Amino acid sequence: MNKTILSLILLLNCTITFACIIDPLSRTAQDPKRSFENTDLVFLGKIIAFDDFTNIKQVVTFSIDKTFKGPELSSVTIDNMMGNSCSRAFIEKGTSYYVFAVLNKGTGNYTIEKLASFVPIKLAEEHGMSLNKLITRRPSGTNNP
Repeated sequence: MNKTILSLILLLNCTITFACIIDPLSRTAQDPKRSFENTDLVFLGKIIAFDDFTNIKQVVTFSIDKTFKGPELSSVTIDNMMGNSCSRAFIEKGTSYYVFAVLNKGTGNYTIEKLASFVPIKLAEEHGMSLNKLITRRPSGTNNP
């Protein structure tokens, strides 16, 4: 009986602990196409401010260095929703990230939901991540290819 209870506790603990099988940052760096296709704004930017942080939401402002998809903005505030085990927080001001965000039509804010849809620039370089091949040509007169 005690072995059965112990086995159940260990099984439940393993399920909770390993709910996110692959690190979401590495997964996005290895295969950015899925994130690119399922988001409205994709950019390379640097954190300039942490505006709010709770246990389920982090609000971060970026200066944008390059836009790969979506409107050309000089800066943007992102709502990083951290509601599951595959969510991650942005860590350090001044750090550059590739960010994949969805426009929340209800609030008008750009949001990261479910999986961590961002990649630190150093991790992107380690994985050889490239977004240039995913870009469809923009009309002439825009800043990016």
